Parts: sequence; structure tokens; C-alpha cells
Amino acid sequence: MDDYLQLITKEFKEFENISLKGSQSASKRESQTSHKNEHLVDGSKATFSIENYLGDIYYLTPDEIIFI
Repeated sequence: MDDYLQLITKEFKEFENISLKGSQSASKRESQTSHKNEHLVDGSKATFSIENYLGDIYYLTPDEIIFI
């Protein structure tokens, strides 16, 4: 943890890279797991990504989706 803290406080761009890569792998992991309280119609989870104005992409897996 100390090494990680030193790395991200020295170089913000490195923190950005670590954060973006972490969101992608976390989204993949979450999309492959199911929990007893999740009621999935076809057994799969949705994933989506959001691109910010800098071109960085954040990967997400929602817990719930409501269609209106």
C-alpha cells in the first residue's frame, strides 16, 4: 500500500492509468459473478463504459437497471 501511495502521489498520470485499468478489470470480474439476491432474467449482467472529455474510458457494471 505504501508503494502504491508513493507512486500515485508522485505522478498523477500514473494514478489515472492505474484507475482506468482497475475499472476495466473490476467490471469484467463483476459481470462474471452472480449473487443470491440478484435476479437476472437470462443469467448475464450488463456492462457499459463512459468516456470523459479527455478520452479516458471508465468501465462499469450496474447492479440494477430500470427501463422506463
